[in-house]
Amino acid sequence: MGSFRKVVAGFIALAAGLSCMAEPVEIPITSGHTDVELTKGTAILVTVVVEDMDLRIVGDDCLNVILDIEKFEYDGRGHRKPHIFLDEDEKLLSVYLGRHVEGKRLTLTVPREVSVKARGQDSSAEIEFIDGEIEINTVDGDIVLKGLKGGIVANTVDGDISIQMSNTGMKNPISLATVDGEVFVETQVEIDADLFASSIDGALKTELPIQVKVGGFRSNWGGVNVQTKLGKGGALLSLRTIDGDIVIKGGKAAEQTAAEAED
Repeated sequence: MGSFRKVVAGFIALAAGLSCMAEPVEIPITSGHTDVELTKGTAILVTVVVEDMDLRIVGDDCLNVILDIEKFEYDGRGHRKPHIFLDEDEKLLSVYLGRHVEGKRLTLTVPREVSVKARGQDSSAEIEFIDGEIEINTVDGDIVLKGLKGGIVANTVDGDISIQMSNTGMKNPISLATVDGEVFVETQVEIDADLFASSIDGALKTELPIQVKVGGFRSNWGGVNVQTKLGKGGALLSLRTIDGDIVIKGGKAAEQTAAEAED
């Protein structure tokens, strides 16, 4: 009898758990503004792909995801309609636009705790004030990163990459790579990182103190291939370009510039 009661109790607990699970939903994108409420937490993965449209993702103290498309146009064609897919149990929100949506820029306002995976074709990208992991890949567009705290992987084929470090310094690995463009790093505080910097046709220019240096200029092509420590060393900061300079500004020089601007 006791075993039977345990089995019944197990089924009741399972049913209660299933009743708490949220069904995945698709929210149609029918205009330039779509608002999606998150009811089971904000630490989710947000994915988005854009083509011929600039992308901006901004973290905010909110409990929803807001999509705004400047100069939104949709001709109604296509087997799959543009939508936002949300599966809160799997902690996933995915933006699908397809080939029949046009616009000048897509702006996503998201909770700061999210992680982001984004891809763009003929698109520039800006990502700001996100605490989670970032992966961004573009073709023919610049990438601008600001106030990010998690690990970062950013790649572009034809464009510059710039990052303005969080004021908490650098605690997670960062990898920035471009084929044809420059890489800029700016920080208001001294950072401790293991630096790898490589450029086939360009120079490394840094205002931060370098403790150990391995490698140097490439004698055959110019360029630079350097492994070094910034400050005491720490998480990997990988900066790579084939055709362009690598520029690191910050520390005391950045603090002095900021103080002069305030005066």
